[in-house]
Amino acid sequence: MRASKPLILILNLLLFTGCQGGNAGPETFVVTGEVSFSGKPVEEGQIVFIPTSGNAQRQAATIKNGQYSSECTPGKKNVEITAYRFDESKQEPDPAEPGKTIPARVQYVPEQFNRKTTLTADVTSDGENHFDFKLETQ
Repeated sequence: MRASKPLILILNLLLFTGCQGGNAGPETFVVTGEVSFSGKPVEEGQIVFIPTSGNAQRQAATIKNGQYSSECTPGKKNVEITAYRFDESKQEPDPAEPGKTIPARVQYVPEQFNRKTTLTADVTSDGENHFDFKLETQ
């Protein structure tokens, strides 16, 4: 029994394009650490690892009670840390109840640790990848 040319073409395309189930993506490693501000653990916030070169994606993790854990691709990273708290002295509109106000949510970590970060980390395939950040203002 002879296979038709279209059938052979389809089989060859499947063979050469690879019938693989999903894309594994880039290799990642667990990064962990602690984040404090002015000597106290950051209660809630976010930490973002930004590649300094290449086209790898940013990896972000939630900071809870001063601790974070995330998956991250290897390489040198800039690190941005943000954290907010409510400031009773400032008010903003309450999105749930028009006409009412609530304490304003303000970023309290200085921009030298986020928008204009000076923080870095080097994630390696053979390292512990534990990075503590003790943030202090001058």
